[in-house]
Amino acid sequence: MKGWRAIAAAVVVVCAVGWAGWSLWRAGSELGRSRASVESQAREAVERRRWEPPPPLWETVPMAAQFVDAAIFDDSLWLAANAGVFRYSPQGELLRSWRVGQELPQASPTRLATGLDPVSQRPALFVATAGAGLLAFRTDEQIDQILPVEPALRNLTALLPRATGEIVLGSLHGGVAAYDAGGLRRLDEELDAVQVTALAGDEGDLWIGTVDEGLLRWTGGRLARWGSTELLPDIRVLALAGAAERLFAGTPAGIAQLEGGQVSRVLADGFFAQSLLAADEKLTVGSLDEGLFEIPLAGAQRPTGVPAGPSDVVRLLTSGSATLALTPEKLYVREAGSTWEALIDGGGQLWDRNVSALHADDDGRLWVGYFDRGLDLLGPDGSVEHHETDRVFCVNRIVADPARNRVAVATANGLTFFDPAGTPRETLTRDDGLIADHVSDIAVEPEGLVLATAAGVTYLDPGGPRSLYAFQGLVNNHVYAVAARGRSVLAGTLGGLSTIEGGAVQASYTTANSDLRHNWINAIVEADGGWFVGTYGAGVARFAEAGAWRLFPDMAGVEVNPGAMTVSGGRVYAGTLDRGLLVYDLDAELWRTVVEGLPSPNVTAVEARDQTLWVGTDNGLVKINEEALSWP
Repeated sequence: MKGWRAIAAAVVVVCAVGWAGWSLWRAGSELGRSRASVESQAREAVERRRWEPPPPLWETVPMAAQFVDAAIFDDSLWLAANAGVFRYSPQGELLRSWRVGQELPQASPTRLATGLDPVSQRPALFVATAGAGLLAFRTDEQIDQILPVEPALRNLTALLPRATGEIVLGSLHGGVAAYDAGGLRRLDEELDAVQVTALAGDEGDLWIGTVDEGLLRWTGGRLARWGSTELLPDIRVLALAGAAERLFAGTPAGIAQLEGGQVSRVLADGFFAQSLLAADEKLTVGSLDEGLFEIPLAGAQRPTGVPAGPSDVVRLLTSGSATLALTPEKLYVREAGSTWEALIDGGGQLWDRNVSALHADDDGRLWVGYFDRGLDLLGPDGSVEHHETDRVFCVNRIVADPARNRVAVATANGLTFFDPAGTPRETLTRDDGLIADHVSDIAVEPEGLVLATAAGVTYLDPGGPRSLYAFQGLVNNHVYAVAARGRSVLAGTLGGLSTIEGGAVQASYTTANSDLRHNWINAIVEADGGWFVGTYGAGVARFAEAGAWRLFPDMAGVEVNPGAMTVSGGRVYAGTLDRGLLVYDLDAELWRTVVEGLPSPNVTAVEARDQTLWVGTDNGLVKINEEALSWP
């Protein structure tokens, strides 16, 4: 009996141990599944692929590169710009370039960084872009694109490669994420919506500069914040430098020095510190318009000496014993004890990249107006003549008036007349009889000009300036576009389309009384006996003088840019805000969208002459022979 009791007791013990083991295994399994579920939820879908550029159809017109960042990789200087990525020798010789929309995706680079590629485990140059995710340059010939599925994580503003191969990504609207061999993962839900400007730190410590939330620190799964109440000079952080034990945060109102998790002091109080370099017990500061300063870190709190070097420095770095300073226009270098010298010039034929108006004249020149600059006259020999004043600034439209031997330039500050040689002769403003200074468009009629303004329509003819506005029947005072055929004028406004005969409004068309799908009208061109009307939200519609409208499919949500329409070679061209160039074949009665090869999907101006089509965007200018835009 004792033996049987012993055996029974042993069985009970074995069963109990087995049950406990099974329970532990099950609990561990459930915990593992739970962890896997949490990890899965924290992951974001991402695609990595070899970048294949489109066929080279467009010819780029050389313009200012507008540098944004610099890095040293593979014994070369690499510069990122709105125009693309450029590789230079240490002596400043251009070795190779990759242009946005052609050799690179259609999104401007924003940041450069070097580090270990999580997939190949080899050194790589990483390029953050404003819309195309992350690019990894492993060689001159191989570029991989890391493209998050979530659109907000494609617009990157900061990079921080880590020694393990993980790359921390900061975005404008998608917060912070990390890319490694397993893909893309979120770090903390509190970081999912921050607008990131800069990143710094090491494996266990992450510092995050933001647009409007000050400075953040994420370490050990915990988030700490520094704002104005924690003595940060400004809640907008522009640059970070240093290490965890001593970090510097540059802002528009000075530099915060943090030690031990606290702001220990404010350096350069009141200075716009947009780039920083901490090295050799001194802090080099690049300001917006006050040059470069050095601050000894042993006691000083303000810049010492006279401002030296270039202004508007966006990046500071070292190369051997030299210090490099990058501005939007040039890269400067200085050896210890010497003065700053320009090493690389990023200028092109034309002054800016944000094109707002185009006009090709009879002498073979191309007039190029800019959104926030003046205008350039590009000669057939490549010469450039730049005009920029407080009036010739923010150009909206350029139109030839051959009957009066002049070219009219509409700007946000009035109307300026140039002679055919390209010399400004006269500027008209509200003081001279215009109904408003802001002139959006120009149409030529037999007696003179018709102007679209922010307060109505102004006629300029021998009888002197006279205007029409809502009191005289205009459908809306804010006029964006005008077009004329003889004495008949169409005025496209914020509130619909008005037809004008002999200076009097005859009829108005809106979404309430016609087939017009959107009241905001930005551009009008005449073609094939009718009018093509570009709207801001419903694409292009065709209008006949009898008041009939023809609508086209697939135009919902299409935003045609102001003045960005022209007619040439049996086609209507329309530039859109985010869908590239629309091309309509009048014979085939079909629309086609052209995006590949453009430096931006935001087409802001189009012009055609002698079978050459120029397309201006917010990031550069390209041209093509119209025959090259063949139909499939």
